[in-house]
Amino acid sequence: ELQFIYKELYKQLNICIID
Repeated sequence: ELQFIYKELYKQLNICIID
């Protein structure tokens, strides 16, 4: 459960860093 949340959060973070 927590892994999924972290995965989604990391994905958004990556998009923010790239953008």
